[in-house]
Amino acid sequence: NQPELDLGRFSTRTGPVMAAASIFRAVLRGAGGHGGSSAHKAADLTMAQAEFVLGLQTVVRRGLTPTQPVVLTICHVSGGSADALNVMPRELHLGGTARCFDLVTCDLIETRLKAFGQHIAALHGCEVTVDLDWEAVPLINPPDQTEIILRAARAVVDPAQVSADRPVSTG
Repeated sequence: NQPELDLGRFSTRTGPVMAAASIFRAVLRGAGGHGGSSAHKAADLTMAQAEFVLGLQTVVRRGLTPTQPVVLTICHVSGGSADALNVMPRELHLGGTARCFDLVTCDLIETRLKAFGQHIAALHGCEVTVDLDWEAVPLINPPDQTEIILRAARAVVDPAQVSADRPVSTG
């Protein structure tokens, strides 16, 4: 599916075409408290989430070659109340997406994300749950099957309208 192509054009490639896609959620839980008079009794979930977000890129990059594309993006953070800015929350939510091009890397992302979450939670005296839902596996086109598709496309349209260098998509 490449909606930006004009009608009558075909485009594909050998090898990685579309990335695996995951949605992940993390929930930090710990003692809440008053931010002024009893902050020392609370688990500072805001600092835990900040450390989680900042460390995320480093955690996944180790163990991968620099040429392996991985995208990890935090798209949601929520916790506390805008009506109670002096109250430290008991629960904080994070969510985002992960993209990569092979199942081994999918497993590495999931393992590292969960382990890193546990490390951060232990450091900050709170608990965490991290869940990943891989919604799509990577699409990798084998050379022989790609050639069959290209020949079929060239048989129905002008061969100049058929491209074998489709850009890789992280979705």
